[in-house]
Amino acid sequence: MDEIEKMEAALRAAVRAHRIALQARLQSETNGFELRFLCARLGFAAEDLDAIAASPDAAALPPALGERLRQRLAAEATRLARLARAASPSYDINRHIAVRRAIGWAKAAPPRVMPGTPGEKRSGWVLNGRFRRTRGSRRPPPQRLAPEGMPAPLGSG
Repeated sequence: MDEIEKMEAALRAAVRAHRIALQARLQSETNGFELRFLCARLGFAAEDLDAIAASPDAAALPPALGERLRQRLAAEATRLARLARAASPSYDINRHIAVRRAIGWAKAAPPRVMPGTPGEKRSGWVLNGRFRRTRGSRRPPPQRLAPEGMPAPLGSG
């Protein structure tokens, strides 16, 4: 490996590290905006929104505000689950995802990360392929038997 190849490899590694750090920062900012908007929709006052946005985690919130936040998030999650079970047209899966993320933030749970390389892009086709059945895994149709004295049903082999 000559000098140029070493420099290219180092540059590629530096660019990749910078890209991952930038994505993490943007994701953090996006999560903050999402949490602030969600709390505004839940009826929090502007000063509460500022306190929530300024705190790095839920443990840094004043105890009364943190408890009120957890209660409203739990009530909203219950309401959304009820709407989802009823297949209501007013159900919003994106809001449900945002509420679940906010509940995880309020409980100080680490965010779930898909396995793989950090910053790795995957298509939906690749992700959904993990849940597809292979051709050989299908069960044969059940054998239909006719009662005694009756002719066998059509298509029963």
